[in-house]
Amino acid sequence: MFFAPFPMGPLAFPLNTANPVLRLIELERPLVLDAVVWSYDLFLYPTPFLACSMIFSLLYVHLYRTEQELTAGIWRWEEASRSL
Repeated sequence: MFFAPFPMGPLAFPLNTANPVLRLIELERPLVLDAVVWSYDLFLYPTPFLACSMIFSLLYVHLYRTEQELTAGIWRWEEASRSL
């Protein structure tokens, strides 16, 4: 995976302007094509941040253990050894 020190989504993944559908949109409604290109460029920036946020959230939810859980397990073990 490639990480850059600054956002360079449109430079790394430019919109394919040779696409026939985009060419047709450009002929019929150029403002719509401008909106598509603008939104494509805009949404390339937050996508990696959204993916990292989701990954770290899942890791936090499934791997985080509180001190209460850790001490509760130790307390039960100590109490079980005392009763013997």
